Amino acid sequence: MPGSLLVAAQLWAYALTGLTLLADRPAELLAGAAVVAALLLAALLAARPRPVGGPARGGPASAS
Repeated sequence: MPGSLLVAAQLWAYALTGLTLLADRPAELLAGAAVVAALLLAALLAARPRPVGGPARGGPASAS
């Protein structure tokens, strides 16, 4: 998976470079791309698997 993520990032950078060179207003294009990248990063972090195990959270402490 990390290899395919790296390839996707490289293709995204290549496409963004080509669009920036062809755009009338490259600053707006780069700002939009930054917003999209931030949203994709947030979605990626939200979708990552959670570690299994560890202490339980949120429940009341059991009295013995």
